[in-house]
Formats: sequence, structure tokens, C-alpha cells
Amino acid sequence: MIRNLVRSPARQMQSSAASKALSSSVSISGIKLKPVSPWMAGSNARSRSAKLYNKTYATVATPAKPAAKVSNPNQGSSPTSAVLVFGLIALGAVSYYFQDELNARFNPPKEQIVEDKFTPSQVDAILSSGSSSLVFPNSSVLRCDTASVASSSSQDRSAQVSINLPGNRTAQLFVVLDGHGGEKCVEIVEKHLAAYVAKEVHDATNTWFAVPDRKAAIQTAIQKAFERLDKDIINGAFLDIYPSSYESVEDQKAKFASQIKQAVSGSCALAALVDGSDLYVAATGDTRAILGSRNEDGSFTATALSKDQRPDNAEERARILAEHPTESEADLLKPYTDPAYGPEDRVLGYIAITRAFGDAQFKWASDLIKKLPSGSTKMDIAGAVNPPYLTASPVVTHHTIVPQKDLFLVMATDGLTDDLNNNESVSIVNGFLQHHKVVSPGTNKVWGVDPFALGKWMLRQDTNAAGSLIRNAFGATYSNVSKRLEAPESRDDVTVKVLFFGDNRKEKEAVEGVDLDRLVETAVETEAPVLEALPIDWTPGPTKLEPVDFSLAKQKTHLLPRWAKWLSSNQ
Repeated sequence: MIRNLVRSPARQMQSSAASKALSSSVSISGIKLKPVSPWMAGSNARSRSAKLYNKTYATVATPAKPAAKVSNPNQGSSPTSAVLVFGLIALGAVSYYFQDELNARFNPPKEQIVEDKFTPSQVDAILSSGSSSLVFPNSSVLRCDTASVASSSSQDRSAQVSINLPGNRTAQLFVVLDGHGGEKCVEIVEKHLAAYVAKEVHDATNTWFAVPDRKAAIQTAIQKAFERLDKDIINGAFLDIYPSSYESVEDQKAKFASQIKQAVSGSCALAALVDGSDLYVAATGDTRAILGSRNEDGSFTATALSKDQRPDNAEERARILAEHPTESEADLLKPYTDPAYGPEDRVLGYIAITRAFGDAQFKWASDLIKKLPSGSTKMDIAGAVNPPYLTASPVVTHHTIVPQKDLFLVMATDGLTDDLNNNESVSIVNGFLQHHKVVSPGTNKVWGVDPFALGKWMLRQDTNAAGSLIRNAFGATYSNVSKRLEAPESRDDVTVKVLFFGDNRKEKEAVEGVDLDRLVETAVETEAPVLEALPIDWTPGPTKLEPVDFSLAKQKTHLLPRWAKWLSSNQ
């Protein structure tokens, strides 16, 4: 058994040199810089339109010295000598006159290259700080690698739970979230989405008789769960304040405006439910799921199990136009007024995604928005005459996992997928597996098939596949990654999960070139690193899936109608 494959990601951070070397002024996940407009959600928020850090050079010109004055002490020299002296004087004068040009041409300024802010050990420490590995022997998902690197706003989240279903079945649910416009909405989704999905799936399959079409029933249940959670969010089910006669009107309006931001901010969501060999992927927004399947020649195929839900998605574009037949396409889908955010179309010219939790200002009726106190929403949405313009209803797909062929699923926010396409992501994980001898190298060495052929990626540094993806999305080399880490305000959050599928069949068939046991050996260990000088939040990853808390999905009271009535009488 190989022992360096599944060593806890924490062990990458145990180098005392890495910990002591980091300055206390460094902050990756904690700093708060100027936030990006919440309606810039999607690929154009930071990762596409922002100008990434470029290597800068400071030039120091060497001052030119004046040419020395030439005298002629030989008064009685010959004509030839006189001509020679005259020529030297003329040459000196020309040199003095053109000294700047000559100096620039023959003695160029020396470049002082700005050194990287982070050392290689510090880069490894930062990439490992948000990582964890979970192993589940004899389960459909054998292992889950998670990694996350925050930008200045830190609005990504992830979750994972186990679900006990009727018929003595245990399913596994994994969630990746990409928040925008603040953290309040994404935090609610992080805490509650798994419970809502679990309850709806449990109820849909909890019958005395066999479910006629189990797959269709589960897909419908997942869709219902997303829609019900979003309805609760935008209708104030998670507010914990009520109109009162004991406080001033202004104080109550201020509290309401603060709390209602949980509905005004938003979140994209990606959920993967694994029920035996059945894989269900639900996508709302532009988080992405990519299946990695191994072919007989050892190469891998990337299969998209979700599509980015943006205005450039033809299906999404057609859906929005069909839902708003009285509004023109030019009004519904257009670029943002600030050209710095790029030429891509946005819904009503504001938001770069077409589905999301929250973002209630795109869903509320206009008469309700008029009643809200100042500060409740970020801005008025011009052209919002016939809402809703967004939906949280997911696109749910089903895939039957083929053991030892469908080896992994990449779940990622657009902080990764804006830098790596599907084939690149699968190829990097292929290289990760090859390096750790989980799979044998393929016989086809053509670039695009063999991850080591191009030589542009670093595939031998990480024991966490999700961390390897982030490293290579950030430019692979230590210098490139350091530059990305140095400028959190100019990039997006990035969160990645890689689910490795096991083979829990009673009669397993050995597949040449695949050894899944190598994924399990010591990944359960999660020792905390020494972090005395590391000003980055670090929490050891869990070592098992916690059971879902069904109570989080109970029916809730919508408080927004009550507040709307109160606000109407206290304008």
C-alpha cells in the first residue's frame, strides 16, 4: 500500500519553516476589502473581468557620466595630429550630447524583479489550510477531497451529510455553494439545503409500495426542495424579528433592513446525491459538476453533468424570453452599464446568472419593493416590470455510476471553472491519481489524454485532489500561485470537492490499472498543523459524514407579509 497518497492534507502544513516564515500581516480569508457589487454575481464578478496581478518591474537607470574634456598639450604637432585631436574632441562632444541615447542603447537599465510575497512552503500552507479528506470504506463514495481558498469576500461554502432513506438505504449528499452580495443567504443555504433535500427525498420514497419510477421521483423531490427553501428565504421565514409597539418605527425599520439582506443577497448551489449507483446532480447558477471516466486505454473522458446557467446558455436564454413574452430581448438580457465588467449579457443588465437562491429584488413584486425601508436593497432594478426574473429551481440530472470506470466527480465554483475547462480539470485529477498510483498511466500519450505531456501543471505536490486543482488553476508554479494569493481582491473565491467513487458490489471485478484501495489507507487522519504564526483560519476536516438534521426542514412561518403590512401603515 502506498502511504503518501492519503496522508492528511494537514500534514502538508506541519513544516515549522512554513509556519514561522509567514508574516502576521498576511491574511487570506480574513481581510475585508471593497466588495464587488452583488449583481456582478457569476463569472464576471471578479474572475473574468478583474485585472489579475501582473508581474511588475522597477527600473533603475544608471546615470551617464559627462565625457572628459580633451586638451591638446602638443602645440607644435603635425597636421595629422591636429586632425586626430580635433576628431577626438568632436567625438567627445557628440558623445556628451547624445549620452542619454547611447547609454540607453549600450547600457540598458537594470531590472529589479519584485520577489514573490510567499515562499513555496507558505503557498503549500495556504492551499492546505482550507482542505480536508473524508473516507467512507464500503460506500458508493469512497473518498471526498475538499479545498477552498477565499478572496477578499469569502462567500463560498460547502457541506456534506449522510441520509437514511426507507428500505434500509443510506445516501450521501454533497453541496458546493457560491454566495454573492453578502454572506447571509449562502449561510442559510449551507445550513438548510441538505435537510430540505433529505426530507423531500425521504418523503418521496417512503411508501408501502415500490415507487414506480424511483429516479424520476427523486429528481422531482430535489427540485421541490430547492424551490421550497428559496421560497422560505425570500418570504422572510428566517427572520427572527417581528413588528413591535415597544420600539420606535425607525429602529424597527433599521433592524428589518439589516435582516432582510438574507433575501437580497444570493447564492449559486450545486448538490450531488449518491444513492447506491445512482448519482443525481442538481445545479442552480454557475457552479459545475464534471464526471471523470477512465477508458480502456487509460485515458479519461470528461462529461459535464451540469451547464452554467448564464445568459449565454441558449436554453436559459430561451426560457427567460418565453417567461417574459411582452418584454424585449434587448431589455431582458444586456451588458452591465459599466464596461469594466465585460460585454457579456446579464439579466436586466445586472446579474450574470439566471438561477440563484435569494436575489429577492429580482423576484419580489414591484409594489412590495416600494414599501421596503431605505437600505433593504442595494439598488432599484431598472426594468423589473414583470418579476420574477430569476428562479432557484435547479436543473437535475441522473447518471448511473459504472464502478471502476466512472472514477470521480469534480464539483466546483466558477472560481475554478473560469480558469480550467472540463477536460483540463479531469486531466489534472487523472495526473493526481497516476502520481499516487491509483491508476496506471494510459497508453495514449497525446496531449489532452496524458496529463504529463504538456508539462504546464504541477501534479506531484498535493495529497488532496481538490487542492491540486486549485493550485493548477492559480497558475501551477509557486511564483504564479503566490501572485494570485497576494491579490485576493482581484480574484474570486474558489471551492472544490472531488468525489471518488468506490466499488461496493458484493462480487467486485478487478480492473487492470485501477487500485481504489490506495485512496483509503490513511486519509482518515486529520492532525492539526502548527499554526502559531499563520494568520489564516484553519479547522481540521471531519472524518465522517454527520447524519442530516431533518428538523431543519420543518415548515416555517413567512414573516415578510406581516412586515409588508406594518411597513405600509408606517411609511
